[in-house]
Amino acid sequence: DRYGWVPPQRSIQAAVNEKGFATEIAGKSVTALSISCNRLGDVYLKLGEVARALDYFEKSLAIDAELHRKFPDSVQHARDLSVSYNKLGGVYLKLGEVAQAQEYFQKSLAISEELHRKFPDSVEYARDLAVSYYEIANLYDTAQPTEARAWWQKCRQQLRSMKEQR
Repeated sequence: DRYGWVPPQRSIQAAVNEKGFATEIAGKSVTALSISCNRLGDVYLKLGEVARALDYFEKSLAIDAELHRKFPDSVQHARDLSVSYNKLGGVYLKLGEVAQAQEYFQKSLAISEELHRKFPDSVEYARDLAVSYYEIANLYDTAQPTEARAWWQKCRQQLRSMKEQR
């Protein structure tokens, strides 16, 4: 099960580095902590508490970045990192910090493109790529409509491609 239990007194670093703590177990347990942080961020966004949401998304990003650094061959950790970048991009866009949002969306896009390139038959990675295109198009929508149009077209093309693969 990917959503393993995380002992409450363990720090992220300790869980990943502790001698005798199996790498697979550490990855799964710490991944569950990251997922929990992301979900708490989602809840706080829905409650309108953007600062608290940002805090939880940043915690999730720290976990995902560390896991990706420790386990660079794990496609799941790469995908989780991409999701964290997207979540932070969305929060920064909501805060009106467009440059920061763009930076996170671009990082997410780079990972999504890489995963889709490596696994072209994966619906999950194809969808993630479409989401990245969507987020970037949305970012440009108001201030740079010509740039937005190009990204909306990429998103549309990706979605059509997914539909054709079914």
